[in-house]
Amino acid sequence: MVMTEGATQAKNGILLFSSGQYTNPKDPAFPFKSGDKVRFTLVKGLAKVANFSNCYEVTCESSDAATWLTAEVIGKAQLTPVPLTSIDNLIDYQGMLVTVKNVTSPATAGNWAVGTTTFKVGSSDLTVYVTQDAAGFAGKQYAASKTGDLTGYVSLYKGAVQLCPRNMTDAAAFAEGGTDPEPADPAHIVLDFSRGKDMATPAFPYHDKDDSSSATEGTYTIDGYTYHIKASADGKFYWFYNNYNAETKPETVYEAFFIGTTGAYIELPAISGKALSKVILTGASGASGDSEAAITDTAGADIAGGLSQVVGKGEATYDLSGTVANTSYRITVTKKNCQFAKIELFYGEGGGSTPVQPTLSVNPTSLSFAAKDQAKTIACTVANADGYTVGTSSSDAANFAASAAGTTVTVTPTENTGSARNATVTVYLTNDGGATKVAAKTVAVTQAAAGGSEPAGDTYDKITKVAELVNGMTGFIGCEPGGTYGLQLVTGFTDYGQGFTAAYTYDETKRHCR
Repeated sequence: MVMTEGATQAKNGILLFSSGQYTNPKDPAFPFKSGDKVRFTLVKGLAKVANFSNCYEVTCESSDAATWLTAEVIGKAQLTPVPLTSIDNLIDYQGMLVTVKNVTSPATAGNWAVGTTTFKVGSSDLTVYVTQDAAGFAGKQYAASKTGDLTGYVSLYKGAVQLCPRNMTDAAAFAEGGTDPEPADPAHIVLDFSRGKDMATPAFPYHDKDDSSSATEGTYTIDGYTYHIKASADGKFYWFYNNYNAETKPETVYEAFFIGTTGAYIELPAISGKALSKVILTGASGASGDSEAAITDTAGADIAGGLSQVVGKGEATYDLSGTVANTSYRITVTKKNCQFAKIELFYGEGGGSTPVQPTLSVNPTSLSFAAKDQAKTIACTVANADGYTVGTSSSDAANFAASAAGTTVTVTPTENTGSARNATVTVYLTNDGGATKVAAKTVAVTQAAAGGSEPAGDTYDKITKVAELVNGMTGFIGCEPGGTYGLQLVTGFTDYGQGFTAAYTYDETKRHCR
């Protein structure tokens, strides 16, 4: 069904029918979305007007189904329902989106289901038809004897006029228990932002090349669920129709929900008796390739399975554990701006408390090396870490190589021939080879300049024989008057005689220390 853009008068709807191309909206290759502005070109001699069960349609012979028309998306139009206070001439609005005022639901509450239900407008019957593709009706009830506005597109079936709501937002006035009902079985909620800004109540701010509307905070209802959305202090959000290059590069046009920057969030609905178990985020084709998001609690703290992932132009899946029923969680932007083409939420059985998160401590928390020194180790203590291993990385791997084995991290320095230098070694827990890092700790690493002073520590060997000297050995020299003990390396000042505070290096070729 298509209608004339901006039409407010009857007889501006058109039904196109064919068994060939452009026929199945469920087909991933189906090129049209609600609100698209489309140019149809009919082929003379092939296209015709026909009456099918008292419904007029533009169609063709089945043999011409592949060639009778061409269609091209040329932009986006605002979908504004035509308000109607009477349904006496509803049939004239076939193929058009309308809002019928003062509609009354049946005297007995019932379940929305695929099929027809008779409502009333005054004394006149209004047939309401829910299609199998309508969003959010499964398991929901309409309230008894409730009066309000009902939106949908007008269709004909065997000559009888019907009003077809597209989603629960169209029928929100008749929700059991109010206009913001909680669905009975929210196993899988899909927010497909190709539905347009009007998928939400109130409508999302609309943004395109000619309209830069945006918001920084708001509460929205989509298909009966409530979402609180807040941008960062320097960010904003909006429903985005990217038509900036529509005329020259139509393939770059897309729809998405834009939100930024780091710290911005979408707070998800808390469902009675259900806990959020999985989230799938799909990025828009024009999104920043390295934008990231996480699933957090409402305080912004990490939850198991929800750590930050790259969403970008692709897809990020979060398999959550330890989430609690009747509890809200957030999709939190952790890097740049995110543009979501689709958000999928999965809810399962809730209950219980959030499990204790893996923990890690390290000892020591810093390392100091001499200009020429041996490797040193870091001892790691882990808890609540079944399935996790210790991993490590170095900010200067060329000079301070770090490796992990079991619960020990080894840092090996290269010889320093220049000025003093430092680095940071990160120690973490991981259950996926390092792609995700949990409970990370940092260890500061320093190394003395070449020829520098005594390194910290007291683990030095005393040399009492010249034969024990090794070329390149660095240390401190002490001698007892009279030479009884000879040349020796000691730790700091010696009791045996004169102490020296500068480090010396033994040169085998000259047989002395310099």
